[in-house]
Amino acid sequence: DSNVWQVLSRQTTYDFPHFLRLEKQSVRLPTGRAVYDYHRLDMPEYCVVCPLTMDQKVVTLRGYRHGVGWVTSFLPGGLIDTAESPIDAAKRELLEETGYAAGSFVSMGSFIPNVNYGCGRTHVFKATEVTRTRDPDAGDLETMDVEVVDVKTIVTWIQSGRVQSLSTTAAVALALGGIF
Repeated sequence: DSNVWQVLSRQTTYDFPHFLRLEKQSVRLPTGRAVYDYHRLDMPEYCVVCPLTMDQKVVTLRGYRHGVGWVTSFLPGGLIDTAESPIDAAKRELLEETGYAAGSFVSMGSFIPNVNYGCGRTHVFKATEVTRTRDPDAGDLETMDVEVVDVKTIVTWIQSGRVQSLSTTAAVALALGGIF
């Protein structure tokens, strides 16, 4: 493809294995122009799940997210472990974070959060017929509260800014289609 940039050199400027790698590249554009400080961010793949109960309520989480520095609402999800499939990660994360298991999972696709810089791949799932089977046990650094809400409530949260996560917003839109 004549629009592909040619990588002339690359240098890893930061590397925290399995979580984050920042690379500085020198690239040549199709116009011939060279850019000597283009940054690319590699992050692991992760999943996000929009879980729906039998009566079409959404199982959400609420907790402090250090990336934004405040308490926010979001859907369950997390990093996909090495050699773990996205669907297996989605099932594991749903159970660990909420204590809910699903009757079925449907992939809503996978997406790159920021195609200009990389930033990993997000796998989005819709889980249906979810029921609580145990207490949550995420084993993470975070403390979260499980909240089961109707669709109108989560849409209001998204519109009001209570939900800050783009992956949560996308998962709700994809799983519930046409609600906005």
